[in-house]
Amino acid sequence: MNSNLELGGSWDIAYSTFPLSCDQLPTAAEYRSRLPVPAYWEDHPEAFSPWDCLRNPQYQEIDFTQCDKTSPDSSLPFVCGTVYYRRKIEYHGGQAVLTVGGVFLECACFLNGRFCGHHLGHSTPAEFILPEESLQQGTNELVLAVSNLREDRLGCIIRGFKGRSGGISRPVRLQCWTGGRIADAYLRLLPGTNREIAWQLTWQGPASASIRWQLQPQDSRGETFSGTAVLQPGENHFVTSAPGLQLWSDQDPQLYALRISGSDGPELLHQTVGFRLLTASGCTLALNGEPIFLRGATEHAYYPETCNAPQELSAYCGFISKLRAIGFNFLRFHTSVPNEEYMQAADELGMIIQVEPPVGFGQQEWLDILRTCRKHPSVAIYCAGNEELLDEKHLTYLRYIAGLQKQLVPDALFNPQEALRGIEYAWQASDYGTPLQHEPFLHNPARLATLKEYSDVLGQYAWGFLSYLSSEGDWRELDRRLAIYQRPCLEHELCISGTYLDFQQRERYRGTRIGDRLFAPVEQVLQQAGLFERRDLYYRNSCLWAKLLRKFCLENARHSRLIAGYDLLGAIDVHWHRHCYPCGIMNEFYELKPGETAAEVLQYNGPAVLLLDLGTKRNFLQGEELTLSFTLSNFAAELTAGSWHWQIQHPDGAIAADCHTSLPRPCPAGELTLLQDSTIRLPASGHPEKLQISAWLEDTHGQVFCRNDWSVWSFPAVEDDCLPEIYPAVEPALLARTNAGEWLLCAGQGLPLIETQFQISCAGRMEGNLATVVNSHPMLGDFPHAGFCDWQFHQLFNQATTVNLTSFPEQLFAPVLEVASSYKRPLRQGSLFEWALGAGRLLVCSLNLTANDPAARYLRYQLGQYLQTAGKGKCLPCPRLVSADLLNLNTGGITLFENTDAGFDARAQLRK
Repeated sequence: MNSNLELGGSWDIAYSTFPLSCDQLPTAAEYRSRLPVPAYWEDHPEAFSPWDCLRNPQYQEIDFTQCDKTSPDSSLPFVCGTVYYRRKIEYHGGQAVLTVGGVFLECACFLNGRFCGHHLGHSTPAEFILPEESLQQGTNELVLAVSNLREDRLGCIIRGFKGRSGGISRPVRLQCWTGGRIADAYLRLLPGTNREIAWQLTWQGPASASIRWQLQPQDSRGETFSGTAVLQPGENHFVTSAPGLQLWSDQDPQLYALRISGSDGPELLHQTVGFRLLTASGCTLALNGEPIFLRGATEHAYYPETCNAPQELSAYCGFISKLRAIGFNFLRFHTSVPNEEYMQAADELGMIIQVEPPVGFGQQEWLDILRTCRKHPSVAIYCAGNEELLDEKHLTYLRYIAGLQKQLVPDALFNPQEALRGIEYAWQASDYGTPLQHEPFLHNPARLATLKEYSDVLGQYAWGFLSYLSSEGDWRELDRRLAIYQRPCLEHELCISGTYLDFQQRERYRGTRIGDRLFAPVEQVLQQAGLFERRDLYYRNSCLWAKLLRKFCLENARHSRLIAGYDLLGAIDVHWHRHCYPCGIMNEFYELKPGETAAEVLQYNGPAVLLLDLGTKRNFLQGEELTLSFTLSNFAAELTAGSWHWQIQHPDGAIAADCHTSLPRPCPAGELTLLQDSTIRLPASGHPEKLQISAWLEDTHGQVFCRNDWSVWSFPAVEDDCLPEIYPAVEPALLARTNAGEWLLCAGQGLPLIETQFQISCAGRMEGNLATVVNSHPMLGDFPHAGFCDWQFHQLFNQATTVNLTSFPEQLFAPVLEVASSYKRPLRQGSLFEWALGAGRLLVCSLNLTANDPAARYLRYQLGQYLQTAGKGKCLPCPRLVSADLLNLNTGGITLFENTDAGFDARAQLRK
């Protein structure tokens, strides 16, 4: 006799402010309310009305005016304590096991007042064997004690708005049996064989048992396999052959229904399984023998509508479908393990997963994670931490848990750490230890050698070249440095590019647990700065800036021969981090941001990506030679024949140059193939223009295999004698000349200046710049722009400044080129503007006009032309200075932004 009983519904509850106790239960009178199971406590606040509950001690309402260098993570005043759940169950004989699908953060089980076991951890289900001596025929009392008071674990799933909010997150089930049960089934593909399957079945029963098994394709494609076996009590290992077995992959996620029954007919197990083999060789990865590049996103556990993780499979299918549509095939779960529904969705839709235990995990928790996740073909990489210090003690521990992974899940890969702090970078000098080696970069070679002994892949941090400094990244430098790793490198947290906060999502938070907490503190500081009405413009333009840097960053990663994948931070906005963290291609509701299309994202985030080696040089002189070096990063099918096309278009669509020919050479899968390396001379149109370079490959059927687009700008040459003089500082003599009627150009020294760079600010920071606005104005002449600073401003922004006009009267703020700072500490900033003073005008341009760059020279020329129109009717009204005293400021120079907390988030570390 086998039976399964769902124990959902309403349970009696008692609440305590004390930690979970394994030797004392509440009295009957203390059960004063009821809660549904499964449910999070915060979704049923009425259930806690009988008690004066403890609340989250880390909760604080956010006030950015009180923040210093960083802003705290979001939080909510959730209930803290221990909840004892009580209900009656009926028992009619046999062995019994209770499965609690998930709890936050720990759980103990009691049967008829007797302690039956304790489960620590929120990452996996809990299973309790109910001893026969504690069971009684008929009605029994079951109590589950769930507590969220522990503080020795930390991870994304228990940070932010949801924090450590408690509850039973998944179903509770009671299984009873008499003859025996299959407690665990783990099937894997044996490498180096003709589709042989290694079986590991754990039989709990008093004696051996004969079973029948069947593997049936879920989509009815392919062969059904079946057979018999005899199981002994304990673990059973055997091998079966299945030559026609279809393998699971990100492109074709083939799953099988595994059914096991006893010889007398009753079903013992029904489970979904899949078979795949992810292998590492040298610096590359292969899935089922085919090269694969992991195009990943960082999963930060942000769920705006439910706050805590959803319980429905459909929610995760929706998330993953949106990610797959823009090229992602990999999810890195940051210091967390997805729930069963999330993993099932990944199995069904072909999303490869890396799991990470919470910070502070122990051996039993690691074993639970291995045994739970190994049933899912999607979970292919196990990582042991994030940005922790890899000193000798920790390396020894990693070796041990790597051994456990190889023993329990030999068909998966081990990643020791996300960002190898103490080996390849340091938060403080002592992190490195000894010995040190300076080439090809400062690192600890002994620790790296130790780590490589037991690691399959490495969660490598690319020194900011693919994140904090991505606008200056160079794949050649990456390859030079990465040569020492000799393992597949999965690049850690790419981009991290911030955008402005999207106030159009505000209404969608109404009525949710999060409510208006994201937007209210931002509105407060924007209103104070007089910038609230510009929020939507800033948001749109910030998305455009982030978009172009993201494309550049990911193309750099694809250009490297030594990078096997990445996790992008982020695919969506994850606002619990630092309270407002818009970093995504999509918003938090999985909708593409303004200016993004799925087709454009796939150009740089698809299996096959065309690359053009432009670097950061996007401005050219007309008539100058432009070198076109096209390469294909191919992780789609091998392309042996077809056609190759590229063209350069003028803004009006006219073709400036083109090439259409047969495929220059075969393009194997898993390789970078140089397609063409040629030089053309840019046309001389006599006026500046933005040129679009488009390239695409077609297969032999004329279908587009992949395509990509880039922009460059061409400018007429400007002679030195046509450039206006730039006066460096706003000083009394200059003001006197302006007051007397001259129109002069000044670099702005003497005004409050803040350094600029073409790198957008990292998400969530208090400081930095997030958007640019270029307003149409006669002083720009025909300088090409689309309302924001695209790549043509790269050199103009580097080694430059913007003027901080926050302390000036608001009516003086009318920049032609505006720089929008962080919405957490908003400043009124301008890099190009004019003021009327007396009979003259003062043009202030703090951009890098001295750069030997075609765009800088042409813009300077246009400003000079504007200066020559003084009093000739071509000028527009501009703010007028009432008195030169407004400029009598001594700022002490240029404000420099401090280095960001690159590669180390103190929030992700347990407090000592």
